Amino acid sequence: MKKDATTEDRRDKSGMALHLVKEAIDALHARSPNSTSTAVRKLQTAAILIDNKALAAWCDFQLGKLEHLISNGKNEDIQVYASRLCDKLDEHKIPFTAEELLPRLSEAGGNVSSIEFIEDILNQIQKEKRGNDGTHYQQNLRRVISATANAAAIHANRLYASLAFGEIPRQYFDLIRERVDNLLLDICPETIEQFMTAYERLSGGREDWSLALTSCRRIIKAVADVIYPPKNGKVAGREIGDQQYINRIRAFLDENIASSSDKDLAKAHIGYLGSFIEEVNKKTSKGVHSVVNHEEAVRTVLYTYLTIGDILDFTPESVFKALKEKGKLNINSASIEEMLSVPGMTNSIAKQIVKRRVKRAFSSIEELQELKGVGPSTVQKLGVAMIALPTT
Repeated sequence: MKKDATTEDRRDKSGMALHLVKEAIDALHARSPNSTSTAVRKLQTAAILIDNKALAAWCDFQLGKLEHLISNGKNEDIQVYASRLCDKLDEHKIPFTAEELLPRLSEAGGNVSSIEFIEDILNQIQKEKRGNDGTHYQQNLRRVISATANAAAIHANRLYASLAFGEIPRQYFDLIRERVDNLLLDICPETIEQFMTAYERLSGGREDWSLALTSCRRIIKAVADVIYPPKNGKVAGREIGDQQYINRIRAFLDENIASSSDKDLAKAHIGYLGSFIEEVNKKTSKGVHSVVNHEEAVRTVLYTYLTIGDILDFTPESVFKALKEKGKLNINSASIEEMLSVPGMTNSIAKQIVKRRVKRAFSSIEELQELKGVGPSTVQKLGVAMIALPTT
């Protein structure tokens, strides 16, 4: 009983943390005054809830809690200070990149002051229509805020992925995987076979992990080719040619999701997945498969499944419309007349399908075997022209 209570408490904290991370992502998308500090504060609370010490330390630094330890000394050489600052960050196990650190070396950008203070100073300078206040300069302050916002977005997307998907029950993930596999078998059967094999062999060696990453790239591009074929020109300032498949999926989401919050969330997912795959691709393109680790392979495979699952959930009719052009019918929405045009379909089966989907939608074509008079051979025949997609 005690174990159950502990598990429940952990889930409650994870749920609260997930809600805070979503709010942090929303704040970063808003790009309003003080939105970066708002996001950092929410990430800090989320990190404390789930005991993520590294992220909590990063937030503490951004909120000025370590300022007294690592502020710039008077007349201190910039190289000496940079070295001392790096040592302190390392000592406190604060995850930092050069892109974040460099803008903070100058007092003109606020140095190690809290991000709230830096945003307030910038707001005041802008309000008074000045370029600086004698110490701080708009350009420097903007660089610090921008670097912090970019880092916060990376932390938030990673944490969201961990909280939303890291502890998904196996049964639930298998349901998502089954739906996605069925869709991919219709879009890119050759590639999905490799992908399914790679998933099953994630416990294997580095060559298997590398295969999984390669398959993920091919599958995401195959999905993009179906739902948003390559075009000349740009959408929202981004190229949408053959190799810009992440941009094409983003454009598809923009055009087909009505809710702004759902759109931002879906785009955050695909943006994170695209950036992650791009970084891993830089490593694998060098021909050194040994640099691909197991964590990268697992994360990419799972996140590919979940991202495509989100696309199905957010834009089912738009995905179906693209598939219909390839001759596919959605078993969860097709009329009896449409279904009767499918080879192997009978009036009896079509009526049973309608009755069944009123109670519960089909999650896969294989579930047709639950109907009277439908066996594996009939399912295989119907599966050539039908697919199970959710309906709005």
